[in-house]
Amino acid sequence: MSRTNKAIIYYYWDNWSPHAYKNIRVPIILSIATLRAHNTYTPIYVLDCSTNLSNWRDLPQKLGFKVLHWKKSLPDYSKPWTDFLARMKDVNQFSHQISASEIIYCDSDVFWLKDPLPFNESPDLFCCDKFNNGFYYFDKTSTACQKFFE
Repeated sequence: MSRTNKAIIYYYWDNWSPHAYKNIRVPIILSIATLRAHNTYTPIYVLDCSTNLSNWRDLPQKLGFKVLHWKKSLPDYSKPWTDFLARMKDVNQFSHQISASEIIYCDSDVFWLKDPLPFNESPDLFCCDKFNNGFYYFDKTSTACQKFFE
């Protein structure tokens, strides 16, 4: 498949600091910068689930990514780890709003040493490391992947 058939999605929230551009606790800018050092062509989307709009300064333009304010599909709970529960559902939902069919999800603390493309395995099946869900990829048009999400 062509390069344009792919997209990279980050899922971001920080309800303590509105300054995404200098957040080192959730280092999404560093992750995107290291990715862009190896891959300048794949569209990147950031689903910003922060309660208030985050300040990204001019970094979306400089690094070539798009920020979308996104409401998590699951309600907030009293335990902080429950914020992670909505992530896979929201990434899948958002993937159906863009034209790319092959989707890469990446945590904000992933730092890139090389281009993640081409894939090591076919995205027709949901591809992830069984010990780490901070990086995965899938083909949103694959029946097997949609069954996985269901």
